[in-house]
Amino acid sequence: MGAGWGALERLRGESSGEGALETAGISFPEESMCSAQDVWLSLLRTGKLPETPDVSAWVADKPWIDLLMIVGRLGYTAG
Repeated sequence: MGAGWGALERLRGESSGEGALETAGISFPEESMCSAQDVWLSLLRTGKLPETPDVSAWVADKPWIDLLMIVGRLGYTAG
């Protein structure tokens, strides 16, 4: 449990230049992600939220809030 969220956080760290999430002996493969991470993966990869985002899976970590704020300032909308 949680591997999908770990994979998403690993991808966020890599894309932001922070580097990969490293935990000794634990890997977070992209294949471990499921639909719960789709909204955030879309935001990370495209800078946009899906047209009808699944609001059941929220993250509240500062880097994700910062990304949402950037998207809002740029005037992007869902879709």
